[in-house]
Amino acid sequence: MRSSRSTISPTRIRPSAARRAFVGVVAVGVVISGCGSKNAGNSAEQLITDELQDQIGIGPLEPTCGQPAAYEAGETFTCTAATEDGRVVEFFGEMVDEETYNLVTSNLLTGEDVAAIRADAAEQLGPEVGATIDPGDIVCPDEIILLDDTGDFTCEITDTSTGEVYALVVSTGGIDPGVGVRKLEYEITELLR
Repeated sequence: MRSSRSTISPTRIRPSAARRAFVGVVAVGVVISGCGSKNAGNSAEQLITDELQDQIGIGPLEPTCGQPAAYEAGETFTCTAATEDGRVVEFFGEMVDEETYNLVTSNLLTGEDVAAIRADAAEQLGPEVGATIDPGDIVCPDEIILLDDTGDFTCEITDTSTGEVYALVVSTGGIDPGVGVRKLEYEITELLR
């Protein structure tokens, strides 16, 4: 039975009241190790096209990678990989030793990451609105999300008591490669339907 009173509304969650949480347990993005053999950039480009593009699952990638300043532990390099639809996946590489590096996406949330964020949002927002929220009531635009420069993306959250659907802005602050999202803030902003 539906109640005429909505439990979720834009005025109930304000930016200053949005819960903040860090997803320390979520290994954000895709991580893989490769061998550079004094040419980490070229090796990473090959690794992206041969292995990572299939793991990421958003279609063919056209990578371009830089080189580390030196081939020693701790030196870093970056790569970008264009998708067929013009989006860009960013990668961060770090040398483990003179021949081995780790390569991690630095602007991509996997399906597993998005599921963890939906569960966290439900847990954090439930007490704010005074109702239990099922993570299934939160629908994000894609299973895999490429973050823009702000690190924000918008999902939809349904008030199951009324059927009303609201915009839910998720702010991540971006990704620290190999660590995870910098922050998680949630704001219910507007009634969509």
